[in-house]
Amino acid sequence: MVTVAADGFRLAYDATPQRLGEPGLRIIVPSTALRKLEKLWRAGAERDMSGIATVADLVKDTRPMRVTVWGKPPSWVQCQFGRVTAGFMPIVGAYPNFRQLIPEPVAEPLRCWGEDLYRAVRQVEEVALDGSGIVRLAWGPEGLVVSATATEVGQV
Repeated sequence: MVTVAADGFRLAYDATPQRLGEPGLRIIVPSTALRKLEKLWRAGAERDMSGIATVADLVKDTRPMRVTVWGKPPSWVQCQFGRVTAGFMPIVGAYPNFRQLIPEPVAEPLRCWGEDLYRAVRQVEEVALDGSGIVRLAWGPEGLVVSATATEVGQV
């Protein structure tokens, strides 16, 4: 199962060994449905203690969720965990090809100290918050360049 989320500026991608439905099944989940599912999950999911014999088993337990998909194309998705059952209508449409947005690995990885990167981002963060709201990281011959742009201030 591949999970992808994007908001125009950020992209999150995760591939897990679980399987949901037929190969090639694609579902676009509304963000409001995800937020409600998360709230229900945190508040109401009961742990199934069957099969848990040791502390290690408890740590590995992931509180299973049953997901049922109806229709072709999917018209209803139901999630069930513990005593909670919640359903939602997926968004109709095709999800963009997110793989083309993930760059190929470069021959030389960038290595830097986390504290140095944090300090550089913090220096331009205020300008980003007043302007475009974007901090840019660029790799060039001189190394990593951290910048932000605001109409009143310019580029920092």
